[in-house]
Amino acid sequence: MQKLLPRSPYERLGGYVHLPRLIDKARLHREGLLEGYNYKTVGFDKHLLAFLKIDPDAFEKAANELEDDAAILVWVRTQGVGHSPEEI
Repeated sequence: MQKLLPRSPYERLGGYVHLPRLIDKARLHREGLLEGYNYKTVGFDKHLLAFLKIDPDAFEKAANELEDDAAILVWVRTQGVGHSPEEI
């Protein structure tokens, strides 16, 4: 990530709106760059994690350990609940 602002909430990854932004926030949070904002417990971030049925701390760890968005998407698909394109 080369910027300090998360990507647009409208950007998609694997059909999931907001997932790229969530990845950026997980990385920024780990670096202490969200100035006390806990993305895991509020807003659409919280709802997307609940929809995926993924533990927020596990997601943050994966987002910071995996190399790129494609690898994180694979992790999300294997660790979370699968959804049809219609559900997404």
